[in-house]
Amino acid sequence: MTKTIKEAAYEYLDKGMVVIPIKQRDKAPAITSWQKRTLEDVCIEQDFPEGAGRNMGVLLGSVSGGIVDIDLDCEEAIRIAPLLLPETKMIFG
Repeated sequence: MTKTIKEAAYEYLDKGMVVIPIKQRDKAPAITSWQKRTLEDVCIEQDFPEGAGRNMGVLLGSVSGGIVDIDLDCEEAIRIAPLLLPETKMIFG
């Protein structure tokens, strides 16, 4: 079953991640002052209105519980990752 962008945003928010709406087919945030956003600022219904055509981003760092994004974009990185990184069960791309 495929999740809607709104359902995914609620799931990430429930995990303590600060989500931001991204313009569809773009990498630009659909809101201003996104860099200063906190968990308390997130309003899923306002940020991801029905039919608005949004993508979703997540703010990294302490505001989202210290999460980081690591690109495993070569064979060596993929092989050594299990030795250096905790398992997250999160896969993108």
